Amino acid sequence: MDGSPAHGVLWLDDGAGSRFERFLETDGSTQFFFSTPGEWTLGFADATKKVRVKEKNVFAAPTLAELSGSKGGANGAGGAGTGASNALTGFFNWGVSPEWIAVAVLFLALAGVAYYRIYYSASRLRKSFDGKRVRLELSAGRGDLNGVILVDYAPEEAVAASFSEKPSVSETVTGKVFKWRRETLAAGEAWVIEYDLREVDGERLKKAEAFCDSGGKRLNLFS
Repeated sequence: MDGSPAHGVLWLDDGAGSRFERFLETDGSTQFFFSTPGEWTLGFADATKKVRVKEKNVFAAPTLAELSGSKGGANGAGGAGTGASNALTGFFNWGVSPEWIAVAVLFLALAGVAYYRIYYSASRLRKSFDGKRVRLELSAGRGDLNGVILVDYAPEEAVAASFSEKPSVSETVTGKVFKWRRETLAAGEAWVIEYDLREVDGERLKKAEAFCDSGGKRLNLFS
């Protein structure tokens, strides 16, 4: 043969009357896991090799290069020839069947879709503080947000300034309350508010809140 990947069949015999066949891929590989311990016979073309599987599903099958010295039978007399030895560099995916791998891949794909729909399609409110400036970001999901009220809080001793949008400010016994209002936030749109905040420990900052209507329902979002 010319040394290119072979298209053929690898057969496996468990010594108990069961014989299995696997078509080779274009790169000369295939997948198989040993279902029972014991002595197995592997063959490709006119090459065979006896191997002993000590434990179920825990065995790496030899490549055809190892079969090349076992031409024509269980006891291995002679060589298998260049064509056979070049045909298979093979690997065996033992321990988990290909069917279970396919199920796992499908499950992960579905989980990814569900995560995308839940996380990215939902409205979200995020708040960050770098020690100097507060950033609030309200993102609308797949539906419009109407009658939006964005609320943030600052400790009594804090000094707030340089608002990107001027809020209404009220004083409480625990500190300052800032409110912004917006008639509508369109689906997929983000509303960002920033302001400077000094003389405050970031660990003391409260979560921001947003109140709005979406699809006939009242939403209360927290950062």
